[in-house]
Amino acid sequence: MKRGKTISMLMVLLVVLFGLSCLNEAVAQSKPLVIKASHMSPGFHPYGLGMQRYAQVVEKATQGKVKLELYPNCQLSGGSERTMAEQLMMGTQEIGLIPATLVSDVYMVFGLPFMFSDRKKAYAVCDGPVGQELLGMLERRGLKGLAFWENGYRQITNSKRPIVKPEDMKGMKIRIPHVINLLETMKALGVTPVPITFGELYMALQQGTADGQENPLSTIYDNKFYEVQKYVTVINYIWSEMALVVNKSFYDKLPADVQKVLYEKGREVAPYARGLLEEGDKVVAKKLEEAGMKVTVLTQEQIVPFREATKGVIDKMESKIGKDIIEKVQAAMK
Repeated sequence: MKRGKTISMLMVLLVVLFGLSCLNEAVAQSKPLVIKASHMSPGFHPYGLGMQRYAQVVEKATQGKVKLELYPNCQLSGGSERTMAEQLMMGTQEIGLIPATLVSDVYMVFGLPFMFSDRKKAYAVCDGPVGQELLGMLERRGLKGLAFWENGYRQITNSKRPIVKPEDMKGMKIRIPHVINLLETMKALGVTPVPITFGELYMALQQGTADGQENPLSTIYDNKFYEVQKYVTVINYIWSEMALVVNKSFYDKLPADVQKVLYEKGREVAPYARGLLEEGDKVVAKKLEEAGMKVTVLTQEQIVPFREATKGVIDKMESKIGKDIIEKVQAAMK
């Protein structure tokens, strides 16, 4: 009788232990997958707000199973956007919003001077078959391209003088990212290009290592370049993309439903992120003026000499980008 009671108690204990084991396993499985996601600007910049929206919709779509942990200002790569791109390709970072030109020369097609006369033409390329082809090419460099967002139209600031004609730029030291298309464009304008990482840019401008720099208005304002620059010229000389990417090896190991969410929500948030930049351009110029900068907005007539001075850049970049890609982009805008 005692032996039977002991066996019964053991059976009960085993059932309890089994139940606890299952519960622990369920709890473990219910822990969200945390994915680190980086970008190069402050959290309140349109990049940061776009990434916050992306994190929210991903978490909602996965019912909390996936959470994006955001790292602004290239925090995981020492302030360097190039290092961030390299880490994403190597797999030491997981998701990032980067200039695709840091990955391959082919994406410099987006950075050819005066290529896109308005944003709608740029979006038609990014969201159409040509854009999908270009996103697919990222896989050669270990990345899964999710969507093209936007860096916006690039404008020029400096601490020397207003720029209203190409001659005004001659001899200036202008900071550029480490990309050849911008190097060739600035050389065509008589500028001495100075490649400096974004994280070092403010100090370089403050110390006079560079006389000026070029970036979208929102980047100029949100990074307080108005504190170390006097003049800004709104010229819209280059429209540039930003690519939302994930390390390909990491992506391939994710469940199919998570892959689908990351891809679809990246495309879904793109118009929102782009809209923040577009709307920002309408008010940021005034904010820069209020912060003490002299803002010069060039007319289409004033832009013509700049376009003429840089028209040879497309021919120079053809061997880097590929004539077929340039022609596909041009055709997609018609």
